[in-house]
Amino acid sequence: MKNMNILVITKNWIGDVIFAEPLMRLVKKQFPESKLTVMTTPRCRAFLQKYPIIDEIICFDEKGAERSWFARIRFIFRLRRLHINRVYVLHRSFSRVLLCCAAGIPERIGYDTKHRGKLLTTAVATPAQSTAPEHDVERFLRLLPADTIPAPERKYRFYFDAQDTAQVRDALQQQGVTPGRCFALNPGAHWLPKRWPAAHFAVLAELLYKTYTLPI
Repeated sequence: MKNMNILVITKNWIGDVIFAEPLMRLVKKQFPESKLTVMTTPRCRAFLQKYPIIDEIICFDEKGAERSWFARIRFIFRLRRLHINRVYVLHRSFSRVLLCCAAGIPERIGYDTKHRGKLLTTAVATPAQSTAPEHDVERFLRLLPADTIPAPERKYRFYFDAQDTAQVRDALQQQGVTPGRCFALNPGAHWLPKRWPAAHFAVLAELLYKTYTLPI
């Protein structure tokens, strides 16, 4: 089918969304005439709006607007109106696959996690725990046929526009930093296990300054 309506359901955080970009791009490349819709959380909407390959973004807020059963039923009818032919479920949740079933999406592709394999038309087995950890880019791409993934396409892309560039330039200039001649460190993460220790950032900053003599 050339004129497909394809849905990609992302995980909940911007980092995970960035790692999903190669899959989205390859799907759009394989079906250039298709409509690519992405279902994501409200926090990721503004970021995804920069993606030229995405045709439509819909938000699903399970802890907010779509928390009640009535709201979820209304969301199911919204999905039905999109006439989706295929969905790639990158999120691990059971409820999102259930939504896709209720919306009548005929092709449902995702990992067989949380006992949802019977709800998927293509249930991909998760890697064995004994294997080496797998990057999310590779994990997402394994939902596609292996022969459709050229090696260079595994590199994910970060999209931004002129307004973003201007905001960064203004922020740097307010700190007396010449844009393009500095190192920017972004310490921290939402979850404590993902946070690199502050002392490590200090050592890194010191090494960068000693090597390049540029502001941090």
